[in-house]
Amino acid sequence: MVKRNYETEKQGQIEFFKNFKIPYIDDDSILVNNTDGVYHGNILEFTRLC
Repeated sequence: MVKRNYETEKQGQIEFFKNFKIPYIDDDSILVNNTDGVYHGNILEFTRLC
């Protein structure tokens, strides 16, 4: 597992969406401020494992 540090949470979200080819740029409803994302009606929430 590769550990990455981001200056903002949004940077990590964008990398996740790029990794899984989720078209967050084409759809403003995917990358939202009050959750980690919404895709095809599914709310995405990421947690950090310690």
